[in-house]
Amino acid sequence: MSYHPGTPLNAPLGGSQSALSYLALALQARGHRVSFVLKGQPPPDSPVPIYALETLPTGFWQQDFDLILLLNQADFIGEVELPAVPLVFWNQHLPLTLSQSTLAQVKEHCAAMVFVSHWQQQGYLNCYELGSLPTEVIGNAIAPHFAGKPAPLGRNPVLAYTSTPRRGLEMLLPIYQDLRREYPALELQIFSSFAVYQIPEEADGFAALYGLCRSLPGVSYRGAVPQPILAEALHQAHLLAYPNLFPETFCTAALEALAAGCRVVTSALGALPETTAGYARLVPWHKQPSVFYQSYLHALGNEIESWYRGASAWEQTRQEQADWAQTQHVWNVRVQAWENLAQKHVNSTEF
Repeated sequence: MSYHPGTPLNAPLGGSQSALSYLALALQARGHRVSFVLKGQPPPDSPVPIYALETLPTGFWQQDFDLILLLNQADFIGEVELPAVPLVFWNQHLPLTLSQSTLAQVKEHCAAMVFVSHWQQQGYLNCYELGSLPTEVIGNAIAPHFAGKPAPLGRNPVLAYTSTPRRGLEMLLPIYQDLRREYPALELQIFSSFAVYQIPEEADGFAALYGLCRSLPGVSYRGAVPQPILAEALHQAHLLAYPNLFPETFCTAALEALAAGCRVVTSALGALPETTAGYARLVPWHKQPSVFYQSYLHALGNEIESWYRGASAWEQTRQEQADWAQTQHVWNVRVQAWENLAQKHVNSTEF
């Protein structure tokens, strides 16, 4: 993928890549010297110095780096002569998806592996022999645009879906149709495509699903959008409707919805209970889709009904969850955990 730390401000971008971008900006804002290296030609106008791995300037690795952070991939370690500084592997992959070759490189060369949730960490400890490799957990955080007081809500509930299509959109559409028969004013805004991974809509294999989205009354299909636009929309939505079928290692989509003031109804798969910390309505996942469908339909319907019956109580809960997300799960807080981690491994008195 071709991106730089400023890309999430102007274009859709995947969760791991966005997290790395925001971390780089946060480190730079705190006075650290940051260099961003990726495979392929980087786009112009990066707010952080950026380089292509294949065409690094002569002597690049001889600079006085304190630490090198690797996101999700480590196979290239043997391809370049890295300096003798600590390497930290930032792993956002599911357990059992990390290749043995990558794991071997990490165990041999890295000072630590960082996970984004305790659920993910435990999965790796159960599935892999990590030996003496230290592991840590540092979660992701919300984009800066999700800060601020939630906007006043309109009378008629607005649902939002903000993840990739295959994680629950196909199930959500008939659920929405069922609920709209009971609540005719119900609206659904869909922010979903594989443009976050720079795959064009016409090439991602979900054209029929997007067509269905565009054809349904009350549904607004908006595709993947930059973070500022998404934040503005979620600040005015009532509910994140996410019948998730994918075991997330972390769920920035749910966390950002909570920060914006949306009630969240999702599954209890993966790290979602950990990420949402009691602020979401979690529906037990079931291997039979029809069972999960009915459970999720019931849970989402109850949340919609609760809005109509007690909007004032909703407003209090919205502010509580937004305050929680915006104080504990922002990058200017999360960056301090990274500084503490670096301090453990950097052979100097100052990081």
